Amino acid sequence: WYGLYTYSGLRSLGRSFTIKVNARSLSEAAGSNLSKWIASTSTHELGHALSLKDNPDTTKASLMKHSRNRTTVIKPQSYDISEVKRIY
Repeated sequence: WYGLYTYSGLRSLGRSFTIKVNARSLSEAAGSNLSKWIASTSTHELGHALSLKDNPDTTKASLMKHSRNRTTVIKPQSYDISEVKRIY
């Protein structure tokens, strides 16, 4: 695993959460792009705190896709931003 998001409480009542990043797995997979992979993974996990789900059913670029290029997709994409706006 690269990253892990865990939460407690309800979104509407002040949910708290923890994000963990697996430095060993990331360093083995990222090669010379470790800082970008860490940023992509951390931001992906933060997307869960904003109620975004893994692997959205879209052909558009998304930070939440497991198949994303972790060296170039390191911040929310337009699809992710529109989903957060839709949810909130």
